Amino acid sequence: MEMYDNKDMFEKTFDENFLPEYLRQAQWAEFVELKKIISEHFQKQGSPVSILDIGVGNGRIIKHLQPIKEIWEMIGNYDAIDNVQACVDVTQYLIETLVIEDTVTVNLLDATRLDSLEKGYDLILST
Repeated sequence: MEMYDNKDMFEKTFDENFLPEYLRQAQWAEFVELKKIISEHFQKQGSPVSILDIGVGNGRIIKHLQPIKEIWEMIGNYDAIDNVQACVDVTQYLIETLVIEDTVTVNLLDATRLDSLEKGYDLILST
């Protein structure tokens, strides 16, 4: 059985209380580094950064970046993909809730088909 076939298990994978402390700390360390990288790219190129998030999951990165105005303004577009429809649905709901459809898109797409995007990115994430 696939992990995402079990709705309870699917929900738990997005529950921060379900994650061990060391994983939560690792996610925050990753987030701190990502903010630095976005800022460095923005400063270097002098224009907003384009991002591709492979395996967006529940949109955790989007959820944490969007409230940080000075970082969010450095992002020109944020494209997200996942190969699980439930993840795409959760992230689409987040995008609509945060009203960020002008910056963020999410699509059902397997990472082996990235060439179908026909687009270049400044940063590619896979967390």
